Amino acid sequence: MYQFDQIIDRRGYSSKWDKPLYPVAPDKPLIPMWIADMDFATPPCVTDAIRQRLEHPTFGYCDTDPRFAQAVVDWARARRGVTDLKPEYVQCQNSTVGAIVAAIKTLTQPGEGVLVHLPNYTGFTYGIADAGRRLVGTPLVRDEQGVFRMDLADMEEKIRAEKIRCLILCSPHNPTGRVWTRQELEQVSELCEKYGVYIISDEVWADFVFAPARQIATALATDYTRSHTIATYGATKTFNLAGLRAAYSIVYDDQLRAAYQKKSNENHYNVP
Repeated sequence: MYQFDQIIDRRGYSSKWDKPLYPVAPDKPLIPMWIADMDFATPPCVTDAIRQRLEHPTFGYCDTDPRFAQAVVDWARARRGVTDLKPEYVQCQNSTVGAIVAAIKTLTQPGEGVLVHLPNYTGFTYGIADAGRRLVGTPLVRDEQGVFRMDLADMEEKIRAEKIRCLILCSPHNPTGRVWTRQELEQVSELCEKYGVYIISDEVWADFVFAPARQIATALATDYTRSHTIATYGATKTFNLAGLRAAYSIVYDDQLRAAYQKKSNENHYNVP
């Protein structure tokens, strides 16, 4: 995080600060926490690159720079120890929520249920509804130490009763902050394989994990998750780039990736 302790006045440049959800008294200002937007400075390497690009006087049509996918590969290797990611597995997306909605449409039909852990990120709620699907909730439960755990029995009951074909797994989880262990991911994989359920793994918070916890990419948990997972990421949180729409997806399986890319591009929203 770049200059994390520097206070930046974002008023006039931020929906988070300019559109509070509650009335704010001038003499008692609130700290806005209603949207997941960062207040630390974007690193100089980003602003320098933008400034350099502005030196060219045209902004016409262009393809996605191949350095984008390679940067994702390099970051995953350096920061998360992922050694088998290839640039062709990476697809540029306009936003993580948009990428998730495209994944929902790839894996389900209108009217079908999508399994989501509760409490959940509201973007899933709206995204599922806007896609014409139904949110089927499965609650996280606290153990004796107060740690949120997945209720595998409830998940299986919902999968069977609702004929679920798609699970949204937030990893790390928003809003509880849980970082799922390898054992937990393997248990989810076993359950999904039993019923042929695909996984949409929202991993936009992967860089906000601190020792001794370690984020494990869902697709890399088992052979099944590798071939049945659409994962979504973004540089938006890590580097405060939400306004630049710097998101991407990773799909290892060739057939799943082709179907997902087709659905992602159908509305031309993600086509450069």
